[in-house]
Amino acid sequence: MGHLPFRNLRKTVSVDMNTASFPRLNTLAILGIFWCCLVSPVGSSPPETSEGVPLPEEQGANVVRIEDHYVCVGRDASGEVFEEQHPNLLDAINRACTLAGEGTEERPAQIEILTSGDSGAHIRKGGRFGITPLSHQTLDFHSHLYTVINSGTKSPNLYGFYIGRVSDDKTGKDPRSHITIKNLRITGNPRTAVLSYYSDHITIENLDIELPLDESSGLNIRHGKNITLKGDLYVKGGKGQQMDIVHCSQVTIGDVTVTHSKEGCGVLLSNNYDVTVGNVFGYKNEPGGSYATLRFANGNVDTEVAGAYSRNSGKGIMVSSGEAGWKNRDPESGWQTPGNHNNVVHKADILRSWGPNVFMNEPSSNNEVTYSVLRDTTNWQGGGVTMIKGEGNLVNEDVLPDVVIDPSREETVRINELRFGFNDCSPYEYCAIDGPDKYVRDRSCDGYGYAQVPRAKGSEMSWCLNGGEGSHQLAWRYASKSDCAAQLYINGELVRDVSFPGTGSETEWATASVSLGAVVSERKLVKIVATTDQGLPFIDFLEVTGPGVQASLLDKERSESKTGLAR
Repeated sequence: MGHLPFRNLRKTVSVDMNTASFPRLNTLAILGIFWCCLVSPVGSSPPETSEGVPLPEEQGANVVRIEDHYVCVGRDASGEVFEEQHPNLLDAINRACTLAGEGTEERPAQIEILTSGDSGAHIRKGGRFGITPLSHQTLDFHSHLYTVINSGTKSPNLYGFYIGRVSDDKTGKDPRSHITIKNLRITGNPRTAVLSYYSDHITIENLDIELPLDESSGLNIRHGKNITLKGDLYVKGGKGQQMDIVHCSQVTIGDVTVTHSKEGCGVLLSNNYDVTVGNVFGYKNEPGGSYATLRFANGNVDTEVAGAYSRNSGKGIMVSSGEAGWKNRDPESGWQTPGNHNNVVHKADILRSWGPNVFMNEPSSNNEVTYSVLRDTTNWQGGGVTMIKGEGNLVNEDVLPDVVIDPSREETVRINELRFGFNDCSPYEYCAIDGPDKYVRDRSCDGYGYAQVPRAKGSEMSWCLNGGEGSHQLAWRYASKSDCAAQLYINGELVRDVSFPGTGSETEWATASVSLGAVVSERKLVKIVATTDQGLPFIDFLEVTGPGVQASLLDKERSESKTGLAR
């Protein structure tokens, strides 16, 4: 392997992590270090790095790619400059973390990953391996893609991130604290994309995990405190749980979208307390199976979830009867009895579950879904859309929150696919558990991606809104190679025709809009129905502007009441 041009560095090395266990210095680098020690006065400006490689101003490191190798350059806590090159991104990041060293709570060491890359085909016998930050470090991937190449067969042991535990015997604890991971996109086939044990003050901001549909798992945090997940959070694919939080406390999770888990839940909360979650949006989470988009398990207590939106999954919400581990529940939780207790989901919109939309079982107690619209189970023979057992467990089925509208304020709301307010695509047969995806992941679009329906006459999409009476502007962002035509309905009443001129291809996007002068107040179902064999275009979002408009749960009574326009 060639060396980088020497540029008066105090520490310049080239390392092949597959063949050496320690850095190897070339002769020129050794002489350079000796010369720097002789001529560089204490406190002088740091030397220049190799051409094209930025040097951080403070403690930390930058990781870049130059031709076929990865370079980490940076400063440690003393201000000493280092530079190394490695054959893969994984080794470069780990060495950057090690050489930069721990920062402080007030000023963490900043590790900037300024390139995409992969882990290389590491083959290790025993132990677990992955990116392992030190305490008081921030790693920012700047949305570059990190690919994990797991060469294991029967027991793959390469992870995306591996924080806090260093052995498989469950005794090798290595707690970490105050680690922040930003703007991470991770793919490939890691055993788990992000795994954290026995660590505290872990923050992940903007996470996009895309895994194979039949292996790997997403994010697993165990025995942690002060955990924060925020920003744009997406997990697609994987064989196991997509977001698995176990034996943790003081946890805050923002809105998260979880899709296509094969044999696991979208979000699994087990044996935690003091947890708050935003909205959990799920699609095809173990379709045809027994798991759920959102599950409380094995003694989870006192969790508050803003909402659960689920399509084509095993169940929407599950409060399981399994009680493994409840005796290890932290005494500070206030609950030392079997079961999941005092968990609340404030609103739910669940459609096409394989089992009941909501499942709650004893000895769990006092769990509640406050407002919900529950519909159309696929293969559930239990006589309804819920199965509720256990003292104080409650699901307010088809109960909607009060509408609070300020008609004096003109508002704009944008409703994407897989979000509250997006009612559905049809026809129903197209939405079968094993049918093609109607919600397509596309990072060039707003939200998760876009919605698609069959290219057929009668295909439809619908959205649910609140708002005051008066003029409304409706605008769809769409893509279609061919011209499409539709009719617009509000609460079952035909309002007008809508045209979607061809955009040239299904990857070129345009906007079609209509203005309506006298729309009714409060809840309304907005629906477009294809009038030709071309069907409907791909729809990225519907944006509505009007007096006090807001997204809503579906009002079944109003949905076909033929009161779309004010008279």
